Amino acid sequence: MVEDFGQWSTFDDEWNFTRSNQWTNIRAWPRKMAVNVLVEADNTEVAIMFTAEAYVDTPRKRMFVRALIDGKPTNPEDVVFAMGTDPQTRAARAFIFTDMLDSGLHTIEMQWLVDDGATAALRNAALMVRQNSSTTSQGQTMDAVTPPSGPSVSTNLGTWSNIPGLSGTVHTQSGDTLIASISAESATTRGGTMFVRALVNGTPMLPTDVLFAKSETFQARSMTFGLNDMPAGFHTVQFQWAVSGGEAMLGDRSIVLATGQPTDPSLAQVFVAAPSGPAVATTSTQFVPMPTMQASGSLPPNAEIVVVLSGEPGVPATGQMEVRLTIDGQVVEASQVQLAHTDAYLGTQAFVFNAKHINVGQGGCANCTVQVEWRSVDGQQVFMGDRSMVVIAKPGSVPDLAEPPAYGTNNFGVR
Repeated sequence: MVEDFGQWSTFDDEWNFTRSNQWTNIRAWPRKMAVNVLVEADNTEVAIMFTAEAYVDTPRKRMFVRALIDGKPTNPEDVVFAMGTDPQTRAARAFIFTDMLDSGLHTIEMQWLVDDGATAALRNAALMVRQNSSTTSQGQTMDAVTPPSGPSVSTNLGTWSNIPGLSGTVHTQSGDTLIASISAESATTRGGTMFVRALVNGTPMLPTDVLFAKSETFQARSMTFGLNDMPAGFHTVQFQWAVSGGEAMLGDRSIVLATGQPTDPSLAQVFVAAPSGPAVATTSTQFVPMPTMQASGSLPPNAEIVVVLSGEPGVPATGQMEVRLTIDGQVVEASQVQLAHTDAYLGTQAFVFNAKHINVGQGGCANCTVQVEWRSVDGQQVFMGDRSMVVIAKPGSVPDLAEPPAYGTNNFGVR
């Protein structure tokens, strides 16, 4: 597998706006949000995880987002990324787009539009591109699945049932970490609460289940599940859902399954999940470590990492929760984002952090600590329930010539 990490963010933490009901590139002038990806084999699956803080200024009006590869829409063709609420909910969202590509250099672009009469806003946008050949000597180590677009699916069952179209199969080596990410346009009716879980070979992954959505606003949500120390072989992951009261609905939806070695003491793909139980809370207006959301390992010079944070945030009616990323106590530039805002958008939320050129010219880092920190913006108590963190690391795209040509296995890749 080869990883291509891209990041784009607005300057000076400013919002970008659109009032257009026609597709336009997401950009912070003069740059547009785009990344080039080198695909080395035909029939390569690609998954694009797009995250950003987003809001719409008018209740019930929708912001749509899509991903283009070489000018053509991926799967799904577009999604409702955010919907206007009262009060406004300026918070992080995430969605996974998928496609199948042949070998060569490909350009990925992100575009957006908004319903007539409304203004949509984005800031601190980031994307991660994962790719893998669909045919390997041992089997598939990544599987990206997007059911065909069409009418929403729904359930009113209080017991677990399979989510239509959301299953996949991957191959692991002994000791691999397996992660399973879901994204979906989601909503509930009549005060219902939608729960989601991921089963691997019939056994729940971690977290064992999450409150995925409790809101009548139909917009994007995402969550990542995982397991460490997998046995070698083929494994099938099935996503399931249940609802408490009311009805749960999913529109366009997608999943990506990916395997990789933690390769102790280096970081390759590491998964961390907090034990299920009471939510943790803070009233601190200064950033403090989020319990359990840290990982340690060795990194080469000029390293690059991506951290995918997802979980169940909770804030009061006027509350705001911010998160950021640190590496060995140093704040990663432009990593501060608003994960949750007001109680009008309940459910899981996710964000992709990216850090490049770690320890440039200083040699490798023997025991780097990657930590997610959080704070309450105004001192009101904010909460985090079930939560997970994935750390994916690789050498920099332009490595030091003194470095060995390869570092780590599987999810490490040098473009």
